[in-house]
Amino acid sequence: EVHQIVTMDQLPSFLAAGALQGGGGTDHRPVFDWIKEQQLCPDIFIGLTDLYTVLPDQSPPFPVVWVTPQVHGPAPWGKTIEIHT
Repeated sequence: EVHQIVTMDQLPSFLAAGALQGGGGTDHRPVFDWIKEQQLCPDIFIGLTDLYTVLPDQSPPFPVVWVTPQVHGPAPWGKTIEIHT
């Protein structure tokens, strides 16, 4: 299920708080289902993840960027940006 939605106007305070939820067993299918159910077509989807996740078989009709740590799972679609610490 979708646990949290962060809109663009909320993004600065969300990132400043540094309170990312998660901790294993992520399934990204519900978020893409939610976007489709809401009849949204974002300009871009940015996912913060280690990509050890379940993804839909097909990419959505909008650009996807995965922001990941250096060690991460495979991205079957979308662009991956690694954060090096």
